[in-house]
Amino acid sequence: MDLALFKARYPQFSDDVAITVALSDADVLLQSYQIKPSQMNLAMAFMTAHLLTTDTTTDTTEPQVKRTKADTVEVEFFAQGGKDSTTDWLNSTKYGKLLLALIGKKTT
Repeated sequence: MDLALFKARYPQFSDDVAITVALSDADVLLQSYQIKPSQMNLAMAFMTAHLLTTDTTTDTTEPQVKRTKADTVEVEFFAQGGKDSTTDWLNSTKYGKLLLALIGKKTT
């Protein structure tokens, strides 16, 4: 997948430099999955959009809030580094959920 094809699919993303970096990162990240060659462009699109949607300026060692409850001030954090941490991270955007569906992983 190249910049022009990605922008045609997702016109809401417009920063060429950020898209190019995310495409490169997505290519590396997707190497850890067994993706059929016929599905690679779609997987690249989903992972790139996921990367562009997630907040890359946030320190990833900080726990992400999973749930809050105002009447009793209850906060629940996502588990860090557990066996489902990759799935949790991908589940954080609609694009990540689509990628999980494509590669056959269960989404929450």
